[in-house]
Amino acid sequence: MPKKVRSHKQLASLKGIIRTMWLISGYSGRKICREFNGNAEYVKEYGTVSESSVGDWIIEIRRDSEKWLDEDALEKYTGEFVRQQHIIDNRMEELQDACVLIDWKTGDPKEKELYLKFQRTIHEMSMDKIRLMTEIELVLRIKKLNKERRLKNETLTLLDDDGKPIKPKSIAEERGYANN
Repeated sequence: MPKKVRSHKQLASLKGIIRTMWLISGYSGRKICREFNGNAEYVKEYGTVSESSVGDWIIEIRRDSEKWLDEDALEKYTGEFVRQQHIIDNRMEELQDACVLIDWKTGDPKEKELYLKFQRTIHEMSMDKIRLMTEIELVLRIKKLNKERRLKNETLTLLDDDGKPIKPKSIAEERGYANN
């Protein structure tokens, strides 16, 4: 089957779908590929996607998100993260309180089944909490540290031997693209 060529407009909307699956749904590259290729509407409109192309687009999304994620958004994002953690903690406590009320050792089979469902849900919520911490908290801390480091380095001025500031070369000059 020949490779389907996507227009610029189609590619932009395809990347938007992948961005949503990755950022909001929290899917991995493999799961995005499976979900996308499993959706008949997406395949009909955009064709199938490979795991390598999804991985490349995720790298591009990460790079782009560093540009539009400013400090206010970072703090708001951190606040949302903390709020989500509190919600998970509260729901886990509520389920644990309900588990204490169930007499699962001597009760009827329905109570045992309910107890097991609650325990499974508590376990899934704790796994979600761990996933949140690994996926969001670490990334946020690294971004904040990188931003602080960049701000610190931007305020430093290099001096030559005479104590005069050295004008940094632009990237184009360093690569030899600009005329001197």
